[in-house]
Amino acid sequence: MIRIKEASEAGKELKESGSFFEIATLKDSITNPYARERGTAIFSLMEAKVNINKRIQDEIIEVKNEWK
Repeated sequence: MIRIKEASEAGKELKESGSFFEIATLKDSITNPYARERGTAIFSLMEAKVNINKRIQDEIIEVKNEWK
């Protein structure tokens, strides 16, 4: 799974989601000083240890509820 996180959330992503995968790495981030998304991180999460579909669905619902 590829996961994109904003700079404010990137630091804790490996701690929160990394434990659910055999391999969890920070692959890259946006470093252009002029980019609005500077600091956004790109994570690679491979070989899930558990079924993560429920967790992803819960996150989608949470984000949708923020916009209501």
